[in-house]
Amino acid sequence: MSSEAQNIDDMTFTHICEQVRQDYGTLPDSSFESSDKLLEALEALSKNTGGYSHIFYARAYRILDAAVHLQHTVFTTRELSEKSGLPLKNVQDCISIWNKYHYKYLTKLQKRTSKGENRYKLRKWGARTYLDMKNRIKHNFSLNRQKYIPEKVDSYFVINKYGKLMGLTEADLPKSL
Repeated sequence: MSSEAQNIDDMTFTHICEQVRQDYGTLPDSSFESSDKLLEALEALSKNTGGYSHIFYARAYRILDAAVHLQHTVFTTRELSEKSGLPLKNVQDCISIWNKYHYKYLTKLQKRTSKGENRYKLRKWGARTYLDMKNRIKHNFSLNRQKYIPEKVDSYFVINKYGKLMGLTEADLPKSL
């Protein structure tokens, strides 16, 4: 048994809580009520999430922004993921939803890459949508283009369950995309 494991075995729950408070000061007080809650909060921190999520249209904007700013006109979902900074699964889900509801922002090309990945190309409608969304962000309007009269919004992010465990508040959310 290593010396660190021996030190942890000798510590009481209160000593462990004090050590965690020193190392991760951002945890709420409710995390220290029981060992289960403390483990849950530490797991949330280990997932390395920001503690917030995009609303759907903000995620779509980031994907379209990446597609517009890629050097190549033909790209894969992996390249979109790397450029936008979103997980690959989120990019794939967003494109799947676009296809389901017939939002023709991207064209899926027939020939795949050597790794079997689908290739896409940005359509003119996707570029127009991107410019419209960019203008809406500039004026702090909702990115939902289905509504006739746009609504003012404070933020394009919401606190997820990990953010609640970390004790995030509305003031901690990013201000813009």
